Amino acid sequence: MSKNKKPIHTEEHEEHVDERWLVSYADMMTLLFGLFVILFSIASEKQGDFNENLKSISNSATLTKAEDTEKEKPVDAEALKKELELAEKARKEAEEKLQVANEQVIEKDKINLQQDFQLKEKEKVIAENNDLIEQLKKQLAEFKLAQMQIESELNKNKSAEEKLKDLEKKAKLELEKKQLELSDASQLKDKNKKLTQELEALALKIKSLEELLAKQPDKKQIERKIASLQEDDQRRLKQVEEKEKQIKDLSQKMSQLEDQNKKLKSEISESNGGGESKTYLFVLFKWSTEKHDLDLTVTDPKGNLFSFKKKSHAGANGIFSLDSRTGPGAEIWQSSDPVPGRYQVRVKMYNNYGNSEAAQLSGSILSNKTSIAIADKKIEAKSGSELQFNFEVDKKGFVKLL
Repeated sequence: MSKNKKPIHTEEHEEHVDERWLVSYADMMTLLFGLFVILFSIASEKQGDFNENLKSISNSATLTKAEDTEKEKPVDAEALKKELELAEKARKEAEEKLQVANEQVIEKDKINLQQDFQLKEKEKVIAENNDLIEQLKKQLAEFKLAQMQIESELNKNKSAEEKLKDLEKKAKLELEKKQLELSDASQLKDKNKKLTQELEALALKIKSLEELLAKQPDKKQIERKIASLQEDDQRRLKQVEEKEKQIKDLSQKMSQLEDQNKKLKSEISESNGGGESKTYLFVLFKWSTEKHDLDLTVTDPKGNLFSFKKKSHAGANGIFSLDSRTGPGAEIWQSSDPVPGRYQVRVKMYNNYGNSEAAQLSGSILSNKTSIAIADKKIEAKSGSELQFNFEVDKKGFVKLL
């Protein structure tokens, strides 16, 4: 079989132990077999002579001295020739068998060599296949790495989009709160305008009274009326001053909210990576009725009570940022990192200051994840009347009314 000719691929078998030692072993057994065949053929032809020799030896011990002197019998030449021919024939048969055995051994060697060559070719093919498999594994690992990188980039983009949405929602909530503050400030401005109009009307009345004083002789009675009008004017001026203070406080709060809104916008514009948004919590209540003084109290999961008397606690993340003393007004409690758990909220009528009308109350709870509006409620204009409700906040900032 030529070297360039590819071996015929047979069905693949399991690997086995190298058995090339059987070649030399088979040669040795063949030679031994031939040797014993020759010995057996020789022994079988001369068995009769051997027996006769044994008999002659056994009989020689009993022969007399006279018989020892007898002449030996002549050798049979024809028998010897037959034995030689048989031995020669056995030798030729043994040589033929040896030749056949050698040819078989040579054929086996050829088959073994061919199998060795086929095994080497198979090993070469297997090695090439293993190399291809390793290359494919490397390519697959590179593909998986690239896929993981793409997935990580997608996750980053998703987290960035979620953060942007959270920041936009937070900005919207801050804007809504700002709008509420602006509406309260506009109401106070309207009240101030009404008071100024009333003052102008009082000034006209005073002028008319002064004109009457010049005409009527009862000056004391007119002076009393003027004094009472001046007292009313002073009271109204004090009310105007208080309203102006409230407007100033609200304007300061509005400026703070605008600053917070700017910070939120800057965070939205600068955010370009993943990460969770910070949690925050606002509890806001407002009332539109005049003169009423309502007080808001908030109790956090750790038992800290926040009120107008105790606006903050050491080690607790929460503070009253707005506390109105007279209506219309608003009160705000806020926390930049609220404690997860159950919160208790109470709104209490502290003093009605002569207004027997029931207080009109509304509010909302705002967090980084939830915005809950509290429906309009009424509180009786009695000192001690209150409205109470509970809500729960989880670690992510989701709020749930209980």
